[in-house]
Amino acid sequence: MRSLRSELEKLKEDFDIASNQIVKSLKELISKIEFPLDPDYDPSYGFIDSVLRKLKIIEKTSEGTTIERTYYNVTEAYRWAIVDGKIMIRVHGDIFYSTIRGFLPFEKFIEYLRKGNEYRDLELKIPGVVYEKLYPVSRATFYRIISKASESLPIYLRYAIEYCKSKRAELDEKLKKLEAMLKSI
Repeated sequence: MRSLRSELEKLKEDFDIASNQIVKSLKELISKIEFPLDPDYDPSYGFIDSVLRKLKIIEKTSEGTTIERTYYNVTEAYRWAIVDGKIMIRVHGDIFYSTIRGFLPFEKFIEYLRKGNEYRDLELKIPGVVYEKLYPVSRATFYRIISKASESLPIYLRYAIEYCKSKRAELDEKLKKLEAMLKSI
């Protein structure tokens, strides 16, 4: 039994090292790339759907004395996107204050996965809700997300490059038309 446990600990350590190396490589690659245009958002270039995360909500009862704790499973999906020429992650999650629905730089995305998110003093926005906390993803889920991200990034980059090339061809066509108009004046 001890040998099985030590073997599992070693595997867990190996997975941590590998996923950290993938994260480091992706950060470095993403920091070196900037696009001249933002390709239209294409949902088919997502890298992972249906990630379940744990969410805790603390609510006050109608009497205002007791605090109830409720746990939900929150579903999120992550996709590559380009915003202002920079590669980002589009997070699409359930509607809670602690979940993010929008674009995150890669480093913030990693932090969001590893640390989670929380909101306090929500009573001003949602009557009865005092606190909301989105928990970090598990190690196994983190590895799965990072692995899929590294597989899908080259595909998304190819799509983005082809999109930019087609827009460049459109610009050339418009320029030719404008030059023809100028010559006719």
